[in-house]
Amino acid sequence: MAATPDRDLRHLAEHAVTLVSARAMPDGTTLQPWKERARAREKVQARGGAMELALDDEQAAELALLLDEALHDLTGEIADTDNAQYRQLLRRRRALVEDLRSRLDVG
Repeated sequence: MAATPDRDLRHLAEHAVTLVSARAMPDGTTLQPWKERARAREKVQARGGAMELALDDEQAAELALLLDEALHDLTGEIADTDNAQYRQLLRRRRALVEDLRSRLDVG
């Protein structure tokens, strides 16, 4: 497979995230969120790529809080990274999370 900027960026991001995001859990397993995101993307693509999610008010409020926290964390991580390609990946993720957050009809 030929190298493309997106493929190279994904490869770099996977390895960069490996260094900073793998966390040992109390039960001895390792939390690897980048692998979980990849599995989730594969499941959505296998379904045809689209998803609808019905939430009650409490669920929507909780999701909004989680997205707000993710935005805060991403902003800090973008500011702290020295790797331009990784920063670009983080900015894309932040834009995606901002879009998701703007779609929630929660204050």
